[in-house]
Amino acid sequence: MTKYLMLFLLAFHLSTAAAQSVAPLATQVPTKEVNGSTLPMELAVLRAQLETTKQFQDSFMSMAQWTLGSAIAIALALGAFAWHTNKSNYERDRESIQREAHAMAIEVRAEMLAQFQAESQKLEDSLGVREQALKQAVEDSINPKLQSFDSRVKSVETETLKLKDEALERSAEESLKEGRYRTAVRRYCELLELQVRRGIDHYFAAEILDKLREIAKNSAATLDADSVTLAVNTLTELPKAHHAACEPLIELFKRKLA
Repeated sequence: MTKYLMLFLLAFHLSTAAAQSVAPLATQVPTKEVNGSTLPMELAVLRAQLETTKQFQDSFMSMAQWTLGSAIAIALALGAFAWHTNKSNYERDRESIQREAHAMAIEVRAEMLAQFQAESQKLEDSLGVREQALKQAVEDSINPKLQSFDSRVKSVETETLKLKDEALERSAEESLKEGRYRTAVRRYCELLELQVRRGIDHYFAAEILDKLREIAKNSAATLDADSVTLAVNTLTELPKAHHAACEPLIELFKRKLA
């Protein structure tokens, strides 16, 4: 824009110099005496000089207006171009800053997450070690008590099963003596299952099998289908060590229903 202003001043200076050069040319117009006087000729010369100056000034004003308008238009164009350029640069810089801020936020978030995970892992490891130590200490403190408690529970359970064993055996013997063979068969079957559960069937099962054989061979002993089915199922489910002794007994019980 400064260049255009300098051009405008240069054109104005040249126009002024041209106007100044017109006056000497006008004064050089030869004068003639009219009736012994040069006044009318001088007036004509002055009038012509004024007309020339006026035309030059009009031409100069037109040129000055055109130059000024062009300079203003160029200045406006340059201003608009500068505004558009600045706006484009601003938008580009803003987008670049936003991208950098977003990338930085992602990087910071990832770094914070990594640090958080690392600290969490350290805390978890520390807690794991403490938890393991605490668990071990609790186990060391409780295990003797648990073992003692288990021993007592097992002792009570063994004693309870022993009392139940004795009660079933007594009930079976009484039922057999009183001729209540169905009840006797049920009690002896329950007694066999209990002895297998206690793991003492290899000591006492033979005696119970003899009692059941006695009932099966007794012609006076009447048994219903439920009693016979219970006896057959119980004898079949005994351990393999008793199968040889149970097979003839099973046949005897099945004949009770024939």
